Amino acid sequence: MAPIKQQAGWHLCKWGPPVLFLVHNIEESFGMISFLRNRFSIEAVTQRQFTAAVVFLTILVFFLVVTFRKSKAFLLFVYGTIFFNAAQHIVLLAVFRAYNPGAASACVILVIFLLFIRQVRPFLERKLMRFVLLGSLLTYPSTTWAALWIGGVISRISSY
Repeated sequence: MAPIKQQAGWHLCKWGPPVLFLVHNIEESFGMISFLRNRFSIEAVTQRQFTAAVVFLTILVFFLVVTFRKSKAFLLFVYGTIFFNAAQHIVLLAVFRAYNPGAASACVILVIFLLFIRQVRPFLERKLMRFVLLGSLLTYPSTTWAALWIGGVISRISSY
């Protein structure tokens, strides 16, 4: 059995990303729509649709973590997707030199993700880790747009 300190570190690394993703989505919910409209002239996404999408994604992340909690590679895939979302906020912060909704929690997500990488590195081959993270990077944009579409469907259904 692993020492208590190692177990505590593993639990922080395992549950930190989903909890921070929840915090991140709450942070985004308070200003992302106006940010998208003001910075990028994106009018297609409504507040109701965005909120439904982030609620859906948050529930999905917790479901996947609970279901696949023993698969370090699958957790790496899920957390990699969260990491790339956070990285996008950090890039926007650097490019615009101004806060964007989600930037504060994105910085904390980055730190916890790096701790998670440190925890799983001894158990996963480097090549596998690279492929899993590449999959996360390639999946992230389509997951985001699919969630926004699902959020639109949910928001339409709930308005009846």
